[in-house]
Amino acid sequence: MKPKLFIVSFSFLAVDSRVLRQIRSLAPHFDITVAGFGGNPSPQVPGVQFRFVELKRQRGTMGKLLRVASYPFGAIFRGADFWPWSLTSEYRDARLALFSEQYDLVLCNDLNTVFLGVEALQEKGIPFVADYHEYSSREATEKLEFRLLKAPHAHRCLKRLGPLAAGSITVNQPFADAFQNDYGFPAIVVLNAPELRPLPSRANGTAGQIHLIHHGVAGPNRNIEVMIRAMAKVREEFVLHLMLVTTPECLAQLKEEAKLNAPGRVIFEEPVPPAEVAARVSHFDVGLLLLENHSFNNRCALPNKVFEYVHGGLGVCSTRSPAMETFIQSHTNGWLIDEVSTNALADCLNSLTRADIEEKKAASLRARESVHAHGETAKMVKMLTEIAGRSAGQF
Repeated sequence: MKPKLFIVSFSFLAVDSRVLRQIRSLAPHFDITVAGFGGNPSPQVPGVQFRFVELKRQRGTMGKLLRVASYPFGAIFRGADFWPWSLTSEYRDARLALFSEQYDLVLCNDLNTVFLGVEALQEKGIPFVADYHEYSSREATEKLEFRLLKAPHAHRCLKRLGPLAAGSITVNQPFADAFQNDYGFPAIVVLNAPELRPLPSRANGTAGQIHLIHHGVAGPNRNIEVMIRAMAKVREEFVLHLMLVTTPECLAQLKEEAKLNAPGRVIFEEPVPPAEVAARVSHFDVGLLLLENHSFNNRCALPNKVFEYVHGGLGVCSTRSPAMETFIQSHTNGWLIDEVSTNALADCLNSLTRADIEEKKAASLRARESVHAHGETAKMVKMLTEIAGRSAGQF
């Protein structure tokens, strides 16, 4: 009989690539229940058997203000870090599902679900593993509210609760080093690389054109407007494709931006499920990523889209950061720009030749053979099966 695993994430699972990979890779080894937002994500992981618990987010303005107001008191009363989260609808739903039957292990995604893992450990003796994804105590240090309220809260929680986990996971080696140095617990690294799948035949495209692509969530600090405005300054053969997950209002604003600044040079694509992104972007030439270096997390970031560009066989054009510089120099599959600006992006693109682009695309195709989900998630599977094996039979 397989050990029973409860996976919890306060995210919309159908578009949460990391959690979908967890489900797919752990299903052969565990009897899985997954709790998260949105509908059942089964269509995104065909052939994988698991139970789904849909969590409801019913938050009002007063509840949010209460949580924010409680953060300073956590320095004095430990409960002030916990109880505002424990009163949310998603936490109550997840707790009810977790405590309604006996589980052998809990996998918590992000810091805000670790409270549930700690409760499971303290009340029922169920060990938990924390996948922190990124580094929550230094996530958005460019914002005053984060520095004053959320960062101290996250720091206290990591210091108090982090050592209680049976194992910890993160997305990048700099984050793992920071967890060890700042909080004294080790974390294994599981990169956000997609599965290695055959690519469709390359489309011939329009003769002479160079197709750029940016995909992902659109919103503040995503610098999509910079990409659009740069199109007015690049050679005519460049075409920008945007495949965005966003609100209708934001999409309308970006389309108006494209109409005003780069008429006929920007194409808006329909988004596809996470598992299909690499195949979809494989028809383009260069993947774009523009991130400000204003926080520790941004400087260390290797976002999902970087690996999806690689798995699609694209050259990668990115702003310079320690993490991206190391990645691109290691795989020789892209170009770095020194700042987030239309001029810097346009200057880089205008310097590219077709031969240079084809060389970088070939380098990404080589890199995908060694950086993929099977190799990365195997480390997580090993950790969780060993922990479950140690705890088997103790209940």
